[in-house]
Amino acid sequence: MMVDLHCHVLPAIDDGSDSLEQSLEFCRLAMEDGVTTLVATPHQKPGQYDNTPEAIRQKVVELRAALRESNLAVEIVEGAEVYLSADLPSRVRERKVSTLGATGRYLLLELPFQQMPLRVEETVFQLKLSGITPVLAHPERIAYFTAEMDRLEKMVRLGCLTQLTGSALLGGFGDKVRDFSLRMLERNLVHIIA
Repeated sequence: MMVDLHCHVLPAIDDGSDSLEQSLEFCRLAMEDGVTTLVATPHQKPGQYDNTPEAIRQKVVELRAALRESNLAVEIVEGAEVYLSADLPSRVRERKVSTLGATGRYLLLELPFQQMPLRVEETVFQLKLSGITPVLAHPERIAYFTAEMDRLEKMVRLGCLTQLTGSALLGGFGDKVRDFSLRMLERNLVHIIA
């Protein structure tokens, strides 16, 4: 069983798949690569991608039905890539964000790419108090981590897991990102490759 924990497979909901046909092709290719389960993780970023858990759930149901009609045996699981915001802990309590598998246990957390966010450690602490483990999305591409690996190590010590993008290891984002990804592996800072 192979699970892809971070993919933008739901049609016309964010910057991922543009259509149902494209989503079905994505699923077919994933199956050919041996993937049995895709966790659909559209963006939840206030003001840019205002995807509610209900809207995501509906898109998951629609894609599941299309997969059955197309005889494609890949499972689609609900999730989201949730952008860090000052009100994230309250949005979690109010169930306005989606967790991985809709379990309320793991949250795929997207951080800004360039600037170190304010109060990120406090936000992580609040999420942990709520029983949620943050999974840092693609930290190998976040400038303040690549500039100082100790920052990433500190986040892991605070209780975060990390999700490395598979193509980063192959140089898909350039040599700098590939080299940092390899250093993450050497320092045991990779928990998930997606």
